[in-house]
Amino acid sequence: NDYSASEETLVRDVLYAFQGIDGHLIKYNPSKEEYRIAEVESIKPPARQLALQLCELGYLYRRLDSFVSSNCTFASPHKFTGLIFQSFVSAIKCELTE
Repeated sequence: NDYSASEETLVRDVLYAFQGIDGHLIKYNPSKEEYRIAEVESIKPPARQLALQLCELGYLYRRLDSFVSSNCTFASPHKFTGLIFQSFVSAIKCELTE
């Protein structure tokens, strides 16, 4: 069944989006900083809307990952380089990789 296959793919792609990974139907648009779902007729509008709302977690994951990546080095250009800040960044990094 085409409908169930698209629905299954959509659920899988939402789980990928939670991890900041593009799927088959759901892709991240960096210029608009949002996720987009491919136009597939078999995906009903309520399912599409719910998936986009859930993809907000993927957007937040990407933002946190970017923050950690840019602040993980000791040669960080930011003025916050104290031990508390480094511990905070390290704790976020650990949470993102679990």
